[in-house]
Amino acid sequence: MSKKLLVILECILILALLTGCWSRKEPKNMSMVNSILYDLSPSGETQVMIEVMHPTGEGKKAGGSTGDTGSGDGASAPMPLVFEGKTVAEALRNLSKNQDKELFGGLNQARIFSEKLCKQGVGPILDFFARDHMTDETPLMVVVNDDNPKRIYTCSTGMSDMLGNYLSSLSDTQQKITCEAVFVTSLQFFKDYYTDGQQPVMGLVRIEENTESTNGDQDQPQKPYIIYEGLAAFKDDKLVGYMNGIETRDYNMLTNNFKITAISVPYGNDFIAVIVKKANSKINTELQNEQIKINIKIKAVLTIIQEYGSIDISQREVIKQVEQEFNEFLKSEIEKTIKKAQNEFKSDIFGFGRFFHAQHPKEWQKIQENWDEKFSKAQISVNVESSIIMEGEIKIPFTMEKKVNDK
Repeated sequence: MSKKLLVILECILILALLTGCWSRKEPKNMSMVNSILYDLSPSGETQVMIEVMHPTGEGKKAGGSTGDTGSGDGASAPMPLVFEGKTVAEALRNLSKNQDKELFGGLNQARIFSEKLCKQGVGPILDFFARDHMTDETPLMVVVNDDNPKRIYTCSTGMSDMLGNYLSSLSDTQQKITCEAVFVTSLQFFKDYYTDGQQPVMGLVRIEENTESTNGDQDQPQKPYIIYEGLAAFKDDKLVGYMNGIETRDYNMLTNNFKITAISVPYGNDFIAVIVKKANSKINTELQNEQIKINIKIKAVLTIIQEYGSIDISQREVIKQVEQEFNEFLKSEIEKTIKKAQNEFKSDIFGFGRFFHAQHPKEWQKIQENWDEKFSKAQISVNVESSIIMEGEIKIPFTMEKKVNDK
């Protein structure tokens, strides 16, 4: 056998050995996880509710009974599974006792936490996420504010087939319309948790009852629906409170996570609706006689989308007045939001401590251990500068256009 032929045979053998996967697992033998709810049982044990979809027809078919949210013939409906244990690992082990398919978490879209669990502390669960080789860092972290958090799996999921997919889709669509919610991945929560001068937040969900009936049939009430709005504020690993949609919009501006939103600005006895297309913040910190001062400057770019009454926005002085009204309106809102974090939460969810650390590294060493207390007593000043752009927009208000044409 020639040397050249021997080399070729060796290459073929190596390629043959490299193909495939030594630990490959058939999808038909696995349960695909789409979302997981973490809660506490009445006895205080960790309770895990897992939303899975079987790739085979073993589960209930779409068009079936409880839990059916899928569509199309042959598609498997989600099957929430509930198990308990002293720890998450034990709960998952107990799940395996009567399941003939292995859980696969690589497709998980959302980690949902009950309020009761978050107030007790999510540290042990975070530790499990950090250690287990099958856990992922991409799922959303969400708190469900409801006395019965498991009801979330009975809610309508819009055009999505499963709850995890629904929450993931909201993160894409909602940010293009409003900035009144946060969509925090597991990785981002971990980063904020471990960052000096920054406290973490999670997304916030509440469940609303749908009082309308299906096709007028009172015997078939509609499913409850999900409101994804606001944020859940943490201090270390414990939940300390909530912010509503308006306060969360301010949070997104302060943390430079803002995209777009509409705001109705008071103008005399009327309102002017503006679209905030851009908004970013600049943070400067000071330390004077052991008093911390935080100076915030926000710049925003607006367009006028609607006016009420007969405000002539074609006049430059009117535009300047609208900008001034917006500046004062937003400044007041942001100051209230920060005061809430200072007085109610005593938690620096905005990350002002990161700026103090960067701008005053020596002083930071002395106060970093009790930064949240320092933050709660800090003097905050907010300055807002806005500019209205009207390229391609009509300048004469609709209610005044006829008067102009008549002239």
